[in-house]
Amino acid sequence: MRKRSHLFILLDTVENLRRGGRAAKLMPVIDRFLRALQLKPIINMVDGELRLMGVARSYRKGIERIKESVDRLGPLEQLAVVHTRSPQVASELADDLARRTGIARSDIPVTETGAALSSHAGAGVVAAAGVVVG
Repeated sequence: MRKRSHLFILLDTVENLRRGGRAAKLMPVIDRFLRALQLKPIINMVDGELRLMGVARSYRKGIERIKESVDRLGPLEQLAVVHTRSPQVASELADDLARRTGIARSDIPVTETGAALSSHAGAGVVAAAGVVVG
């Protein structure tokens, strides 16, 4: 299941991530991009490690990149959207992913992250998690 699971995360800011220390390996790369161009980082989880997948010039473009990444996964068994204090954006993302993937909207849970994750990631985080059919 681990090999079939994918997570794509859009961060609005990296301040909390920096302070939390959870992504120490990513910070030098992310800082360089953000300081120079004020970009929004898109992170994915690969074998249990956070990796910089790319950057977007705006929050909306970051959401589009997440949708495109989910599209490229192919048929999915499960799909979920999580967020930190962004319920409207998360709900819209789930609606769009339902249309794009053919998964019923009622089968795509939208959940706010818990306090521990929110403190590390900060407000404005939106993520899509999917399990590819295996």
